[in-house]
Amino acid sequence: MNDREPVRLMILDTSPVNAGGAQLLFHYCAMFDPARVRPTMVLHEDNPWVERYRRAGTADVLVERGLLQSGTVTPIHQQSLTSFVPQLLGAVGRMAPAVLRLAGEIRRRRIDVLMGLSDTPAALAAVLGTLTGRPTIMHPVSTYVNRFEPAALTALGMLPAVRRVVQLSRYSASQFPRLLHKTVTVYSGIDYAELQRPLPPALRGRYGIPADTPLVGIAGRFYDVKGMDVFVRAAARIAAREPAARFFMLGDDRGAYGDSIHALVRELGLADRVVFTGFVDDMHAALAELDVVVVPSRRECAPLVIFESMALGKPVVASDVHGIPELVDRGRTGLLVPVDDDAAVAAAVLELLADPARRRRMGEAARERVRERFDARRGARRVQEVIVEAASESVLPWVRPRRSRRPA
Repeated sequence: MNDREPVRLMILDTSPVNAGGAQLLFHYCAMFDPARVRPTMVLHEDNPWVERYRRAGTADVLVERGLLQSGTVTPIHQQSLTSFVPQLLGAVGRMAPAVLRLAGEIRRRRIDVLMGLSDTPAALAAVLGTLTGRPTIMHPVSTYVNRFEPAALTALGMLPAVRRVVQLSRYSASQFPRLLHKTVTVYSGIDYAELQRPLPPALRGRYGIPADTPLVGIAGRFYDVKGMDVFVRAAARIAAREPAARFFMLGDDRGAYGDSIHALVRELGLADRVVFTGFVDDMHAALAELDVVVVPSRRECAPLVIFESMALGKPVVASDVHGIPELVDRGRTGLLVPVDDDAAVAAAVLELLADPARRRRMGEAARERVRERFDARRGARRVQEVIVEAASESVLPWVRPRRSRRPA
């Protein structure tokens, strides 16, 4: 093998269209040096990112019908262990033909390194790396409320084929103490330069809102972990003190949880104050019009919306939980509040709405923090280094590495 050729990387992804993980992978592929890393994305046939990758031309695309999409297996924290295990075993059985096909593709395409982002793809990559003798990078992105999920991933991470475990925050890494010798922490970040471009109006003109009306918003997929219900209850408290304020909920609100949030808005008498936008084509333009961004999550590693908001110069009010305090400089770039405390969220938002000069100072400090520490190009370069390093390592001591080490 010519070691001057780029590393052939296969990335497994089952993320839905709006997930931060899917966007992270897309940015990685766009920012990798094509002379150093040549990625192939393995995507489910229904994944909307298939066409995005093909249009961008930043990665080869392999469509695999047998892959699981996110949500196929209900997470263990949402059910009992006795119901989870049969579901997981059934899913593994359905994926077996796909695993065998991918093993063949790995050999045919002469793939050097495998990587899986999020839990299911990371586990699948570990299995495929073991079957094919390829160095593997696991990139889990979840937080956990039980011991079973991290224990299962830890067992896979201890396989010899798994050479590195990339984590999005120090908190995330702490969930896998037995894998710390393989762990590299890389903050995903955001493309800082992209968010400094002029952005078109997205909210005030479309919804007929005056320029001096305070706008408070939340962004992301509608599910319980994101705390949309906390936001709505906080909005009721804010509206009582700041009658002019309007509230935007940016993101796909379909599903049972979204229905419950609509019902809560009606119950609290906020139907004329809260706007549900549904899927937003230009999330950055929408975030740029908000005065305060709220991230009341119950569990988080490193939410993309915090990087986006900070890069746009917006102060955030966020839960003081898991990886979030590593991103938000308390009192300088945003305010941190206890989890599930809508009164604290409301008080923090009102504090910022009452002091425009402080909001501007926080926003500028937030923008600078992203530029210095959380630019996605910095993260992509570090992940590229990890990929090139892994390519030079053998899966087993008696097997020669497929490539010799060279600088990333």
